[in-house]
Amino acid sequence: MHHRIVSPRLGALLIVGLTAALTFGCATPAKATSPTAQTTAPAVADAPAVQAAEDSASEALAAYRGASPACFAVLEKALALGGQGAYKSAFAALEAFDPANADPYALAFKTELLLEGHARSLLHRSFGLKDLGPGDDLEAMRRGEDPAAAALEMIAFDPPALAAALAAKGRAAPAVLEQAIGDYYYEVLRLFEGAWLLEDKELRERAAAAYGRAVAGGLASLPNSLRMAQIFIGLERFDDADRAFRAGIELSPYDGELRLNHASFLLMRELRSEAMAAIDAALAAFAAAAEVGAADAERRFEAYVLGVRAASELGEWGRVEGYLAAAEKAFPNEPAPGLLRHYAAVESGRVPEA
Repeated sequence: MHHRIVSPRLGALLIVGLTAALTFGCATPAKATSPTAQTTAPAVADAPAVQAAEDSASEALAAYRGASPACFAVLEKALALGGQGAYKSAFAALEAFDPANADPYALAFKTELLLEGHARSLLHRSFGLKDLGPGDDLEAMRRGEDPAAAALEMIAFDPPALAAALAAKGRAAPAVLEQAIGDYYYEVLRLFEGAWLLEDKELRERAAAAYGRAVAGGLASLPNSLRMAQIFIGLERFDDADRAFRAGIELSPYDGELRLNHASFLLMRELRSEAMAAIDAALAAFAAAAEVGAADAERRFEAYVLGVRAASELGEWGRVEGYLAAAEKAFPNEPAPGLLRHYAAVESGRVPEA
């Protein structure tokens, strides 16, 4: 089965020469890492699905293993409620256990729950929660399309200030709390870039520092690596961004999307030979995924476009032809590879422009 490549996107890629899009806000943001994510009311699950959910829950709470038995029991309850879309009830359970925000593990979970489950937010300084019912949609509420969101009771909550209060009392922040604080600053920057209480540069620096402490505490993960790479690019700390990309690749070596983003970053830095190596690795990953029907056809074609661009800039016409021929083989029933061949020839000056 062949997937139709979106023509307008392809045309833009070819005409502008695939301008790198890894500055903050241009690349697709890494998904938040909260284990409670549920944006619509859930359907009834069968027994195997329930078992799979239990296994997933156990994995999701692995970072909270340092919590006290009493706290961990509440976290399990909140996780189950959040998984059902009952965000207000999940937060209430956590509040009943720790109303003073004195437990760092409960504070971390509250923070992630609010980031993932809020139906309304005022600059992420206060949050409105709802137990989702049939037909409820969080994203519609956040966009103001559901008038019920405006009537929600708002919860004032400042995760960095609460974490700082714990630190002032001598409570060391576990890695999972550092992770949550990094996620908070990242989401604030993503949603309110240029329009929040702190400058964007300060938000990036704080997010990077929190994520760095989380990684140092043993919470290395692919989402962390991607977010850190985006943040460092925004700070123009390119060597740190490169290290973040490579850390992510080490964790997920067969992720074509990740390798393609890294290749775009390397090409942006004019490291063309390194970029081509990353492109080849991305194409190998996409090809493996295509064999099991899991490849993103559009992103796979972007890798060929990027390869043609890198090889052309190096004057390696044999490599250019190799990428073009491989694209034509991968997409035999598509016009896109032929268009790519034409544009590559025009850009190189090897044929008169039509």
